[in-house]
Amino acid sequence: GRATPELFDAISAEVVRRGLGRFNDQDLSNTAWAFATAGRAAPELFDAISAEVVRRGLDGFNAQSLSNTAWAFAVTSPPSADKLFGTPSFTRRCAHLETSFPLSALSQLHQWSLWREERGTQWPGLPASLRHACRNAFVEQEGQPSQLQSDVVREIRSRSCIAHVEEEYRCETSGYSIDALVTLKDGERIAVEVDGPSHFLGGSQQPTGVTLLKHRQLRHVGWRLEIVRYWEWDHRHELHWLPPSGAH
Repeated sequence: GRATPELFDAISAEVVRRGLGRFNDQDLSNTAWAFATAGRAAPELFDAISAEVVRRGLDGFNAQSLSNTAWAFAVTSPPSADKLFGTPSFTRRCAHLETSFPLSALSQLHQWSLWREERGTQWPGLPASLRHACRNAFVEQEGQPSQLQSDVVREIRSRSCIAHVEEEYRCETSGYSIDALVTLKDGERIAVEVDGPSHFLGGSQQPTGVTLLKHRQLRHVGWRLEIVRYWEWDHRHELHWLPPSGAH
């Protein structure tokens, strides 16, 4: 919960210097997950983790470690991911553990599948039954509108250029819940995300990995995405991306 890029960079440099031979499978997974959660890409570290996992194989990874690793690589999207996911070993291990994944892990694997499509790779995909379970788990997560979101939506609805606003709109392509789908009178649709403090690290303006991944994947499937950040709203209540009142 702290935005400490210097610390993360120092840890990455030290891990790369020492090597990962003494890390167990959960250590590898947790390290990748921690960096991704903080939105810290660290490509050299992820290259080292990828090489170590490929060297030892995935047989020791349990369901949670497997999904945490997959999600972390989806957030950071390092070049070395091709080595880790380009062979059938990852999806084979997922298939073996198919009935062991908790709902949170299934949701992470759904985001991994979205990332696989985003990268346009030829990696082996998850088995159809598991992919279906992953999407179901992901879309079962119901959004809970915050007071900030309600305030922003109320302001959007007051504008004369607005035809319709739908809160917690489910994107059919990705499965993500969009805070507000705004339809202008000219027919243009805008996906609006209202990002409160929990979307950023420890009171900073650095988005979390969860936030970065959602924004990136929504844009990839074709949405015009506008972000209302809590500190900007608190100061100005501006929605500069909307046409001025009276415009059509």
